[in-house]
Amino acid sequence: MQIASYRDPQLGATLRDLITMAADPQRLHFGICLQLDPSDQQSCGQPSLPQGAALQGAQLTLDQVAASASQGVAQSSRLANLEWRRPAPANDPS
Repeated sequence: MQIASYRDPQLGATLRDLITMAADPQRLHFGICLQLDPSDQQSCGQPSLPQGAALQGAQLTLDQVAASASQGVAQSSRLANLEWRRPAPANDPS
């Protein structure tokens, strides 16, 4: 699944819902382009996303772009596509 996220504080909750509702979360692979302001890290950045056991085997690959440098949805969708295609690192079992 490709996601272009622009300063979205609901992204973490959305990913948790998708993982929880999936019949087989291990088959999920999210390629995400995070477009963030420096003040967004806790509310919208990587710390707000599911990690470790909360992933239930789902894979996340991320690219981060400064919101001020964002060139719109086309660029962020392209970056999300590249992340989706890139193999995800092994998930931390903790």
